[in-house]
Amino acid sequence: MLISRLRKARALYEIMRTTLTYLAFLFIFLQCRQQPSDKGIVIKSYYDNGKLKDSITLNTDSLKNGKCFYFDDEGDLDSTVTFLNGKRNGLKSKFFGEYGVYTYNYINDTLFEERNYDTLNRLIYIAPLDVNNLPKTTYKLLSNSASVDKIKGDTISLITPGLPSFNRGLNIIGATFRNLKEENTYEIRTTKQIDSSKNVFILVKIYDRWIGEDQIPTRIDTLIIPVK
Repeated sequence: MLISRLRKARALYEIMRTTLTYLAFLFIFLQCRQQPSDKGIVIKSYYDNGKLKDSITLNTDSLKNGKCFYFDDEGDLDSTVTFLNGKRNGLKSKFFGEYGVYTYNYINDTLFEERNYDTLNRLIYIAPLDVNNLPKTTYKLLSNSASVDKIKGDTISLITPGLPSFNRGLNIIGATFRNLKEENTYEIRTTKQIDSSKNVFILVKIYDRWIGEDQIPTRIDTLIIPVK
């Protein structure tokens, strides 16, 4: 009789221990996936490999609210999006590693500005661009000469303050260009067909937004560079 009671007590103890262990794991799991914050509840989800997939902040109405984080399956940050009561309000940042960061600015889910930055955090594209407030393009030759040497060529810098490089296109007539490492700087050499009485024409095409190769520039600045 005593042995039977001991066995029942032992079995009851094992059941209680198993139940408490399960509840403890469940509590830890829920704590990891739903964490209170000053803006509401943070919900986290994971890939099958255990890497964090996203971290979403919800308000009391279960709508996305505040800054939310999204990761790739390697665990690296892919993008962040700022929400207000379920709608995108503020910046969405998309991270492209060696290609830099693209940002999208929203008001009530409506995109009103896009910016691209390179890995050095330099602005390389903006849309829309206020073209009318940009100064006219000027140039400077590294030789400080007023003209390009027909035999030696030269190095030229194109100067349009406030114009990101991806909002600009170039057409060159009467010379060849080679892009150098320094931003907006090129090696310029005249072609064989040109003689000393001719000029080099550079057409700087400025786009308020870059859509495709067939887009018409918003403005074209023309530079005329003498050749000696």
